[in-house]
Amino acid sequence: MRQRKGNSVGDRILMILVGLFLYAPIIILIVFSFNAGNSSSVWKGFSLHWYAELLQNRLIMHSVYTTLLVSLLATLIATVAGTFAAIGFYAMRRKPRETLMAVNNIPMMNADIVTGVSLCLLFVVFFNGWGAFAGWVNSWQSAVVLPERLTMGFGTLLIAHVCFNIPYVLLSVGPKLRQMDRNLIDAAQDLGCTWMQAFWKVMIPEIKPGIVSGALTAFTMSIDDFIISYFTAGTSSSTLAMTIYGMTKKRVSPEINAVSTLLFVTVILLLAVINLRENHAEHHRAAHRETSAPAPAPKKHPGLGKKLAAGGLACVLLATLIVTGTAARSERVVDRHPRQLPDGGEQRGAVLPYQDGRRGLRCHRSLRLHDRPADPGGYVGGAELRPHPQLPEDRPPVHPPELRPGEQVHRSLHLGQRRHHLQHRHGV
Repeated sequence: MRQRKGNSVGDRILMILVGLFLYAPIIILIVFSFNAGNSSSVWKGFSLHWYAELLQNRLIMHSVYTTLLVSLLATLIATVAGTFAAIGFYAMRRKPRETLMAVNNIPMMNADIVTGVSLCLLFVVFFNGWGAFAGWVNSWQSAVVLPERLTMGFGTLLIAHVCFNIPYVLLSVGPKLRQMDRNLIDAAQDLGCTWMQAFWKVMIPEIKPGIVSGALTAFTMSIDDFIISYFTAGTSSSTLAMTIYGMTKKRVSPEINAVSTLLFVTVILLLAVINLRENHAEHHRAAHRETSAPAPAPKKHPGLGKKLAAGGLACVLLATLIVTGTAARSERVVDRHPRQLPDGGEQRGAVLPYQDGRRGLRCHRSLRLHDRPADPGGYVGGAELRPHPQLPEDRPPVHPPELRPGEQVHRSLHLGQRRHHLQHRHGV
């Protein structure tokens, strides 16, 4: 008995130490998100100041919007594609199925840096080939003009996330299909169901836990990804992980603690709702197996508490998308009129950064400045930075410093409380 008690105390101590090692950083992050000061080590009182500042930070809100949108779309596409792929593998013979499953496991075991670089090279090769094809088509006919230049952006970022999420969904749905009785589909068809009816009413309910698990895994991996996104996002899109990485060049703003806390709480609520549903279904199945009498039909709708939790989570996600979407839409100003450049050429459709009337001029994404440095006319690499109408007209324009050919600089130009992030590649 003493030995058992000693082992029990030792196991508890070990469990507590492991829990502290795993969750202490998250606890510290959540606690200091309510800190009144801007320090991550000195507590100066409870405050919601950084949550209010988070809603005013256009850079972070645009990154959150892009991250959530890419994650949701990639999860939806990868879940559908991975589920149908798992069903196709399930219908194959043993050797082809094992071969394809081994191929499916390669992206998960592969290093993210290799996947990111390979996808980046694939997009570059495809864009070069498309440019040649579009130029050949446009030279032969003028009815439909194809764009000759494609660049990496939101589309390539979404494709990359779908590519590395499909294997996780397939790996989650496959075991549920192997646990399912193959005779259920035949029995449903013998009773008069079509194949599509048997698919929706028999197969999908059997593999639904695997589908939900795969979707959650894909959503988590998509939000957490940085390396693959860094190589495939281009200069027009930026996820939250990329924004945080850019901010760590100098210091991490306490607003990052606030947005990380909100994301963590959202994921915890989502997991809690799903676990409650799974536990309820498991208890119902266990009661049905133990009793000889037919068990009552399960409720078609979750209880009031689950409804409130699911509704609250949906409202939080919807409100986040609406707020961040509004911030993202107001972040860019597109000038579709031709602009005379200093070298005599014209430029159309220049995407200008957001101008905040309270904080002055702020560029919320990295700009690749090509061909020429800033000139006295206010042009930076062919794009004109115009002051906000609310700002004084005599405010001097902001220009990057002169750079030597081949030099790449990341700088922050401070004008009071304003930051202007520029990425300059000269001579490319």
